[in-house]
Amino acid sequence: KELKKNILQFLSKEKIEKGLNFQNAMLDKFNEHFKNVVDSRSYIMKLKPDEPEVVYNTFESKNGDIIIDDIHLECVTVAKSSIFPESKLRNFRGKKHYYIFRLDDTSETFVVPSYTWNCYMRKCKKIPKQDRIYRSFKASHIKGLRRKKTLDTFIQTIKGEYHEIQTR
Repeated sequence: KELKKNILQFLSKEKIEKGLNFQNAMLDKFNEHFKNVVDSRSYIMKLKPDEPEVVYNTFESKNGDIIIDDIHLECVTVAKSSIFPESKLRNFRGKKHYYIFRLDDTSETFVVPSYTWNCYMRKCKKIPKQDRIYRSFKASHIKGLRRKKTLDTFIQTIKGEYHEIQTR
């Protein structure tokens, strides 16, 4: 039982590290193209130093990992079979909120409007895990979404100042 717990902790740390590496890579990528790129956690920590961790977590859950002007981006690394937190469906939404998915198996990166992804996720099976609810999905389903864009196409869309690619 202890071995299983240690393996799960290792896998969780590995997943967190992979996610942070992806987020940093996206920050670097967007900084190459835009002036006002902000790491949301750093932003709120500067604005409100010495707040409890929950304040920073709440801000990030509603505003995503990266903010470019008024565009909010949430970075997500995706295994072939993955789970997605139900809380993210409630918190991360808005006309200019987008998920950036990096598929582990192909290294492809796609951008999906939060409305599109949140609607899709609500159709997926609920999975209770460690006192939280998740939705299960397959990475291949992201490729099938009509409203997805490649990262480069998304960047060009924003540069063209036409970033209202969401309908709701």
